[in-house]
Amino acid sequence: MWTEITRRQYDRSNLRYASDLTDDEWNVIVVFLPPTKMLGRPRSTDLREVLNAILYMARTGCQWRMLPREFPPHSTVQRYFYAWRCDGTLRALNHHLLMAAREAVGREASPSAGMIDSQDRDGTPALPASIRSAFPWLRHVFADGGCAGPKLKEALTELGAWALEIVKRSNAAKGFVLLTRRWVVERTFAWLGRNRRLAKDFEKTIESAEAWLLIASTQILCRRFCCPFMTVTSKPFMILWKIPAWMNFCGTTLLTFGGIWRPMVASIGKRPIAI
Repeated sequence: MWTEITRRQYDRSNLRYASDLTDDEWNVIVVFLPPTKMLGRPRSTDLREVLNAILYMARTGCQWRMLPREFPPHSTVQRYFYAWRCDGTLRALNHHLLMAAREAVGREASPSAGMIDSQDRDGTPALPASIRSAFPWLRHVFADGGCAGPKLKEALTELGAWALEIVKRSNAAKGFVLLTRRWVVERTFAWLGRNRRLAKDFEKTIESAEAWLLIASTQILCRRFCCPFMTVTSKPFMILWKIPAWMNFCGTTLLTFGGIWRPMVASIGKRPIAI
C-alpha cells in the first residue's frame, strides 16, 4: 500500500534507472560473482553495469539489442547472462540471499512449512522429494483442493513424518474469500508481474526462463535485505506452485519462503527435473 512513508522507503529517483543497483545492493551481490581470472587479459567490463543491464531488461522486458547505450554492448551483457546461467552463479547468489534475508528478520534459514499450489496433480507428488536435501527442516505442507487425492499423501509418507493440510474454499462462501496460506501465492505473482520480462514466454529454453526468474528473485531479495525501513511480518513458510498459463513457462514450479521466493524445481509433464 502506497503511503507517504512507504513512498520514501521505495524511492529510487536518485538512480539513473529505477532498476539500477544501489551501492549497498551492489556490495551484497559482488561477493558472489566470479572473480577475475588470474590468466589472460585483465577484465575491462564493469560487472555492476552488466547486472544493471540485466535488471533493466527484466524490469522493462526490452530486447537485447534495445538496451540503452549507457550499458555495455548487448553482446557482452548477453555473454555474461548465459555464463552465469550455466555455471550456477545466479542460482548460488539467489540461494545465499534467500538464507540471509530470512535470518535478517529473525527466522531460521530453512523453512519448516510450505504451500503447494499446482495445476499438475500428477507432477506434484515428486516436488517434496526434489527439495528435501535443500530444505531439511521442511515437514508441514499446505495444499489446495487439487492435491486432496492419495498421491501426494503417499509421497509424503515415503519421506517420513510429514504433515499434509488441505486448504479448501468453503462451499457456503460467496464472492471473494481470503484463504489461509493460499493468498501468499497470489501476492507473489503480483510481485513477479512487476518484471515485464516474465509477462511473456520470450525465452527459447527453459534454462533461460528459469534464469530470469532467479534474476527477479534476486532483485526482490536484495532490495529487501538492504532496505533499512523494510520489515517482514509474514510467518516462515514456503510455497510450491505451478506458474499459470498466462505466464507460459512450460510448467515451471516455484518456491516461496514467507513471501521471499526463488525458483527451485522445473516440472515438465510428469518428470520433475532439478534446476
